[in-house]
Amino acid sequence: MMIPSRRDRSHANVTETRRTGHRLEAVENAEKATACSGQLAELVLELTESGMDQYFLQSLKATKANFVVQQSAALGLSGVQKVMGTVIRNIFGLMDDRQLLSVCGSIRRFMV
Repeated sequence: MMIPSRRDRSHANVTETRRTGHRLEAVENAEKATACSGQLAELVLELTESGMDQYFLQSLKATKANFVVQQSAALGLSGVQKVMGTVIRNIFGLMDDRQLLSVCGSIRRFMV
């Protein structure tokens, strides 16, 4: 397995941060944030998946854990993400504009 260089990871992080910022702006600038609740839910799910991959699965691979362990972890996280997706979409669908904008603000604070 080839580990990306620090420069490559940095470039990917900058690109991802910009894309996340643009998606947050779309919600924040919408006439009604509730019209964008699905888009915001998808962003949260993508960020969660990315975080689980980067901070858990990649770390597990770095330990050179055997294939079965790595696949079990990936499969387990995939199942968790599917359940989380349903829950998050439902919760965001119940939120009002102020609450959704607060979620945007929280994501921005994590980005700093």
